[in-house]
Amino acid sequence: MSGSGIRRAMIASVAASAAVLVAGPMASNASAAIFYRTISNGKGLMLSSSSAADNAPVVFVPEFKEDRRFSGASAGDPDTPQKLRWAQVRINNGLSIVHKATGRCLDVERGAEGGGARAVRAKAVLNPCDGTFSQRWKDLGAGKVNPHGFQNEWNHLLLTNTGTSAVLEPINPKRDSAAQAKDVQSFTLNFVEVA
Repeated sequence: MSGSGIRRAMIASVAASAAVLVAGPMASNASAAIFYRTISNGKGLMLSSSSAADNAPVVFVPEFKEDRRFSGASAGDPDTPQKLRWAQVRINNGLSIVHKATGRCLDVERGAEGGGARAVRAKAVLNPCDGTFSQRWKDLGAGKVNPHGFQNEWNHLLLTNTGTSAVLEPINPKRDSAAQAKDVQSFTLNFVEVA
């Protein structure tokens, strides 16, 4: 298969996965379960969308106080707002982070996708899922309960919380220290639902 054929197949795969995430499991015969989680900064804020428009920045909003009766590995709080639910969808060796309410993928703002100096402090945004490398992320906490960090596969910068906004910055050398739970590049994932 040619390079353009592979790219078209990847785009179709990501688009189909995003359609299933938005429409729900009845929209597809997909056999893999989709796990939705909230992404918290550990300081009372959760990752959310600012709008459903193209290139809309993701933001941190006040944390949804989950009903503790739903805590645990098998059940999440069904009242968690859709705008706070995220899914990790495997794409080849990386993953896309898909926002449930919009069906859009976490991406790097337009003009800063390629890396270099212009990518540092670029905004993390939502865009239609298209399978590009700027929408691929590596979960640095994969296989762990928490904390997690998300490194962009295109520019190798990390998702970073700067108060209420999310930008991309170089990895913090203290990220692997005992203080990482308070680090602006470390996030807690909490289970919400399986679709």
